[in-house]
Amino acid sequence: MEVNLFGITFLFLTSLLTCRNAHGQTSRMMPILQGIVHDENGHPVIGGDVSLFAKGQFVGGATTDFDGHYEINLDPGYYDVQFSYIGYLSKRYECVQINQKDTTTLNVVFAESYPLCERVTTKCKLGPLWTRYRNALDSGASERTLRVLERRARRADERSKPELELTPAQRKQCRSMRRAETA
Repeated sequence: MEVNLFGITFLFLTSLLTCRNAHGQTSRMMPILQGIVHDENGHPVIGGDVSLFAKGQFVGGATTDFDGHYEINLDPGYYDVQFSYIGYLSKRYECVQINQKDTTTLNVVFAESYPLCERVTTKCKLGPLWTRYRNALDSGASERTLRVLERRARRADERSKPELELTPAQRKQCRSMRRAETA
């Protein structure tokens, strides 16, 4: 029994191309929601979450790629689309209409979540015990005296709390953001 290798290879490649072509046609017939997600500076948001809701129920979603691009095949209808990513305020678009055989584009620009609350200034002032230690070090005091002064200064540091200072505008914005989160 002779096997026609050329014939088998031809049939295999033909069936493979036919399946690929049929799949490509079915995916084009479904409506698509697509877009690009980036931040205020124009940088793509990589790994951003795109969630779809229909009548309040989660129905699917996607994750943005390295270019901030996402693409979702959907059934026609109305959807609520929510975009979220760590460090940014979430965005939600309600009643986004997806039409039969159409591509709907929804591009999103994220704003930073807490731009001013991250910038905290710490004040560090040299305490009197550290000043005494420094003066003793500069004057060539003995090792024993330096060890005693250093130990006292470290204990005083452990007892004191660092002082954090925000400007009044920063405090006000942080309070309003926290209130909005709890509401």
